Amino acid sequence: MDDTRPKDALATPAVCACGSEEGAAYYAWQHNHTASDDSPLLIEFEAPIENVAIDGKDCLYTVFQRGDPSLARDFVRDAFGETGLRFAERAWQLTDQRSRIALCDLMIHDPAVIAAHHASRVVIAGRYNTVFRSAFTVALPILPTSIVNVWRPAEQATMPRPDVYLNRLIS
Repeated sequence: MDDTRPKDALATPAVCACGSEEGAAYYAWQHNHTASDDSPLLIEFEAPIENVAIDGKDCLYTVFQRGDPSLARDFVRDAFGETGLRFAERAWQLTDQRSRIALCDLMIHDPAVIAAHHASRVVIAGRYNTVFRSAFTVALPILPTSIVNVWRPAEQATMPRPDVYLNRLIS
C-alpha cells in the first residue's frame, strides 16, 4: 500500500459515476436523495479511460479482503472480467490485508477491468444498501465538450433485483 497509496500523493478530485442510467438514477433518487430535492439531475458524459477508476468502496474491497473464493469467484469474473479475476485470485492467496488492498488498488485502474465492469450486467447489492451494476470515479474536471446529455427524470427508476449480495460472498 505504500506504493499504491503514497502518503505524499495529492488526492485527485473526482466525481462518482455509474455505467448505466438506471444505476445513476438509483443513486440520485434513493441513495443520495434528500427530502429537499425536487428531483435528481442526471448528467451523461464521456471520459477517457485513463481518467476512470472503479469505485470499489461498496463491494470490491470487501470481496478482496474477506471474500470466500468459492463463493466470490464467479461474481468477480462476471462483474470484472478474467483480468479482474486474476487480481482477486492473487489477493485471496495472500494473508496480509494491506497487500490484498494494494492489489485491489491496482485492479481498479486496469483498463481491461474497467471496460469489463462498464459492460457488466450483474446487479450488485453492496454495502450501505447500495444497488448498482457498475460504479466508477472519474477525475475532474469534466469538460463541457464531454457532456452528452443533462436531464431531470420524470419518475423514479427502479433497479432490477440484485443478482449478487455482498454479504453472501464473504466468509
